[in-house]
Amino acid sequence: MRLNYYPETDLLYINLSEQPSVESQEISEGILLDYDAEGKLVGIDIDNASNKVDMEKLILSQLPCRIENNIEKTIFPNFLVVDAINTSKIVEIQQQLKTLNIRCTSVTKSIKR
Repeated sequence: MRLNYYPETDLLYINLSEQPSVESQEISEGILLDYDAEGKLVGIDIDNASNKVDMEKLILSQLPCRIENNIEKTIFPNFLVVDAINTSKIVEIQQQLKTLNIRCTSVTKSIKR
């Protein structure tokens, strides 16, 4: 999954798959769902994103993912909150952030019941 924000047009595109989009459906004003040839959802296009989406932080919760830093010159708030399932996952995420030169200032561990 990839999130791309285009500040010049205030467009947020959430790419859910590498498959190309062949059909789009507007589900609300300025929000389009993109589908591939098999009818599977492959992307979400959000126009005027700064008015529709909280762009202040990105929260990843219990996703088994690899973090990649593809932010070039885009100005984006420096918040990343990761909710990991276990301590080893937290350590793995910290190491990934360090290799990307992203400073991790604190980690809070809590147990969900």
